[in-house]
This record gives sequence, structure tokens and C-alpha cells, in this order.
Amino acid sequence: MDRTGPHPDLAQFAQWIRDVLAELDEQRGWGITRVATESKVARSAWSNWRKDDFTAGMPQRATVLKLCTNLSIPFDRPAAIMGWDPAGPGVPAPVRVPQEYQTMGDRYRQLLAMRYETPDLTAEEIAE
Repeated sequence: MDRTGPHPDLAQFAQWIRDVLAELDEQRGWGITRVATESKVARSAWSNWRKDDFTAGMPQRATVLKLCTNLSIPFDRPAAIMGWDPAGPGVPAPVRVPQEYQTMGDRYRQLLAMRYETPDLTAEEIAE
């Protein structure tokens, strides 16, 4: 299992985490709890990492890849910091969510509302 490369720079990783949190707060108004929910990575991990606290364990490639994928953040920077191959197996292309649908949950709720308001809509009409 590829956890870290030969010489990960944990202080730089912690700074990257702080930068991500600041950017998501500025762009979307998300606090750490919302970031944890959307990334599907534990709030405690985010909190420890931003404080440069790795006593609970090193960041794992799969976990960092998951948070990057779920937040549409490029994986190359944390991969370089940690010494991981950014093009390794399981690295999907980033998916950009339209601004009006910050989360898939927002889109899902919109589709449900459309279905309840007009139950006879076809799938083609909903897709328009």
C-alpha cells in the first residue's frame, strides 16, 4: 500500500490543508464541518492536518485522493508534497460541478422538487 513517499514534507502538507480550507471558506463559505462532510473525510483528520498534528497517523494516499476528488481539487500538489505518483492507479479526472450546484445534494433536491411539482415530467424534460 502506497502511504507516503520517501520524504513527505508534513509541514508543507499542513499548509496545503490550511490553503484548501481558506479557499473553500472564501469561495463557498464552508467551514471545516461542511468541508469534512463534502469531502467524506473525517473532520478530525482535517483538524489534525491543519494543525500539523500527525500523531494519529500519516495521511493516506487513498484518503487524500478521495478528498481531492470529492472537492474537485487537483491531486498533483498533495501528491508531490507526500511523494506519491499523481498518475497512480485510481486517480480520476477532476469533475467540475457547475456553480449553481455546489453539491450533488443540491442537484438531487432540485430534481426531487421538480418531480413533486410536476409528477408527469419525463426524464428528457427534466434533463433540459
